[in-house]
Amino acid sequence: MILVDCIGQLHGYAEGELIENLNSVDITNYTIEKQGLEIKQFENGRGQIKINIAKKIPLADVSNTYITISDLEELKQYLVGDGMAQKSVGNIIFNKNGYGENVVVFVGEKNNLTQNTYRSILSILQVMFQTEKVVDYFERNYPNASFNNKQFGGFKIEVNPEKSSIEQNVLGNDNTYQFIRLTIDKSLVNNAIQNGATNENNNNSGKIDTYKKDTSQSSNRLPKTGNNIIMCLSIGVSIIAVLIIIIKIYQYREVK
Repeated sequence: MILVDCIGQLHGYAEGELIENLNSVDITNYTIEKQGLEIKQFENGRGQIKINIAKKIPLADVSNTYITISDLEELKQYLVGDGMAQKSVGNIIFNKNGYGENVVVFVGEKNNLTQNTYRSILSILQVMFQTEKVVDYFERNYPNASFNNKQFGGFKIEVNPEKSSIEQNVLGNDNTYQFIRLTIDKSLVNNAIQNGATNENNNNSGKIDTYKKDTSQSSNRLPKTGNNIIMCLSIGVSIIAVLIIIIKIYQYREVK
């Protein structure tokens, strides 16, 4: 890959640009005739690489490329559990680090944050929590690609904050990458997901805010006469209950 990248630099690419691109696309379909690069793997474990040093290997279109759930399969144990995970796909690069319930995830994208960043975050969260409910919870509280600083149950989100040492190592000291940092308390997120699941069981909405709103609207739609009747019945039942208790006490004293 280093050799391929050096040849790419001779053709005008920046250092590392071709490596990043080839890491983000399926290069097994490349041929020496079309792309100037061909990689074959044989059954005996040996491989063969052909490079046309006179040809500029084309960059693939990664404008709609983001980190998918399948891209994270090999990193699953580190996303779910402790340790560090890192991967780059297209113009997107992410890093997760932390132990126990507190982890930090940052996702960077070259030049500008786009839908690809947002979709990558959703993939990372779904693999980390092993449920689609976290995606629903995140989308409701942090609408699609809003990219602003925000804090809600279990999440602290910062857009282009001052870089930590890890972020500098991964993203560089310049502004090539815009990034978003998520500081996550996994226990709080799991609690929020469980609360959302309870509301979903109550009214099949799956959304906490919708559940509360629908409940208040239902009560406001009751006619006033209906409210008065219900109130009178409640008072009547209460009076009867009190009279029964008084009679029982009186009978007990008489027997005694």
